[in-house]
Amino acid sequence: MIIVSLSLTAIWTIVYYLAFYKQPVVYVGMNGEYTQSPKKAYVFFRLLQYVILIGVYTYFMCVAAEYKSCMKTERPVDDKKSTGSKKSKASSKKSAKSGSKKGEEAAPEAEEKKDE
Repeated sequence: MIIVSLSLTAIWTIVYYLAFYKQPVVYVGMNGEYTQSPKKAYVFFRLLQYVILIGVYTYFMCVAAEYKSCMKTERPVDDKKSTGSKKSKASSKKSAKSGSKKGEEAAPEAEEKKDE
């Protein structure tokens, strides 16, 4: 939204100062302390400011989007921090002993028969 706003403001600056503002010099300031610059130079430096701001906002939006996508990826969970780590270790040992394939759990009846 900020990029659209800055772009529209830049367009308005061009239209206003080149089409409607009839003075050859632009006066900028307040309280009697004014600076003057030629109209084309003023418009050029204002547009330069807008281009820099649009570039900075675009860059940081891309960085934030990349950071968001990196934070969504699955990360390995530390066993010390998880609450059910002892249960998960025990169940993985049982499934390894029962000879089940990777990703499959052995049926509870098969585990009971092997324990007897």
